Amino acid sequence: MSRFQLRKDEYNKWKIDIPPSVNKKILENSEESRILKTLHSGEGKYEMLGVSRAFVANLPEKTCECGQWEAIGVPCSHALTGIRYHFGVNGDEGNLAEFIDPMLSKSADLRTYNSMIHLILDLCVWADLETTPMEAPPLKMLPKRSRLVRKRESGEKLKAAKTGTIMCGNCRPSGHNSRSCKSENISGVTKRKNVSNTTETDVSVSSSQSQGVVTSSQPPTKRQMAQKGKTNVSSSQPTQVQTQAKSQLTQDLNC
Repeated sequence: MSRFQLRKDEYNKWKIDIPPSVNKKILENSEESRILKTLHSGEGKYEMLGVSRAFVANLPEKTCECGQWEAIGVPCSHALTGIRYHFGVNGDEGNLAEFIDPMLSKSADLRTYNSMIHLILDLCVWADLETTPMEAPPLKMLPKRSRLVRKRESGEKLKAAKTGTIMCGNCRPSGHNSRSCKSENISGVTKRKNVSNTTETDVSVSSSQSQGVVTSSQPPTKRQMAQKGKTNVSSSQPTQVQTQAKSQLTQDLNC
């Protein structure tokens, strides 16, 4: 509300119809237009020769080949060169304002802030009206996962987080577990005995394997069965000494 009035007072202080920001842009473009050479081709069309290339400006249509004049509504350096050539170096500001977009003028800004926002009386002065109270619309639950934690009020404390402690399974105090327990109890002794028994059985199995005795529960391989069959056959066949003794015994009996 007060901003509208401040802007209106500021615009009324302007002495020309061109805003200060637009006037600053025109001064910058006029500095760049001093190095351009102008060629008049007729009907308000001018060709400006620059350092690198040439640009064509059409004053009646308010267009330039660079595209800056159509984009911002302020004549570019090429258009200002043509305007200076057309109206002379001492052209008045009214002629220059014709080539600026109408929305970038003092009159357009004054029309924007011409209206005002009227004041509103205090609430205590308002008349009481007998009307039906306004009720909130019915709550509609959307299909989603239900919330596990309710929404708390602004001054309500948050729910404390759950914190757990480690408890030993042997001595029961908290602060360590059964693996790192240093107390000497029954469960610890049995564990140590089981460990010693397993080490003894491992040693016996390794010693029996070194002596050539197979104690594993795995079935024998084909090579082991073949070697066992050869040993059985060789043990069942009689030796030469046994056959000689047997033949001598039969001769003695026959005599």
